[in-house]
Amino acid sequence: MTRNTHKKPAIRILHHMARSGGTLIARCLGCMDSVVLLSEIHPYGSRVHNPLQQAADWFQLFSQEELVSLAGSTLTFVEAIEEIRKRVEASGRQLVIRDWSHLDFTGLPFVESPPYRITISEVLGKHYKLIQTSTVRHPLDQWISLNKLTMLRDDPRLHADHFIHGYLKFAIYASKMGYLRYEDFTKEPDSTMQLLCERLELPYDKRWKDKWFSYGTVTGDNTTPSESRLTEQRVIMPLPRQETGNDISMSFEKNNDYRKSVELLGYTGDPI
Repeated sequence: MTRNTHKKPAIRILHHMARSGGTLIARCLGCMDSVVLLSEIHPYGSRVHNPLQQAADWFQLFSQEELVSLAGSTLTFVEAIEEIRKRVEASGRQLVIRDWSHLDFTGLPFVESPPYRITISEVLGKHYKLIQTSTVRHPLDQWISLNKLTMLRDDPRLHADHFIHGYLKFAIYASKMGYLRYEDFTKEPDSTMQLLCERLELPYDKRWKDKWFSYGTVTGDNTTPSESRLTEQRVIMPLPRQETGNDISMSFEKNNDYRKSVELLGYTGDPI
């Protein structure tokens, strides 16, 4: 699929790392009537999160017969996204892709050496006008939560320095494209969701507050045994930091990538 630059259709992408509150935010955005949100999509991750499968199963954009036919074809990732985009826009809604940024900036257990760049933007940016933003969370809180994830909890390859290095690389991208902090969202969810919709050029649907907790068409905390503290909640609120050893806090404070990250994302004054 190749187009002249001025004729490129728009694609909206939301980026965030694993265990940064992204599933909660995606539920709040995805439940809006004008939005079709594909969850944790990556050009090289379709065996785990297949965009065509989500489009068919969650939003009935394709019949099962069409899905089988498409699966048997030689569609590229871009061509699959384009098929979905056309169906979404024909229904009067807007497509939002929630990027599976984990593969690019942490990787484990799927990717041993992540590329530290946003692959989906590179791939889709050749064919679409990208409307994108990101959400972030304090790196220590994200690290604590990441270590509770079943598939990573006992992985000896996951080290704090590896995580923080990827976090900094993501923070650099986020600081350039614009970001919203998960902590601000939990304190002021309504105004933060309005800003998120502005960034993604979407109409704001205030009814999300009555629907987000029952919205299930999203990957993440509600589909994996990931021990999120907000999975069963109906009220969005800040939660205290989970306990961690002083040795972890000290190792973060001594890490130069950590210090750069918190400065970039405005966490410098936050306690660790």
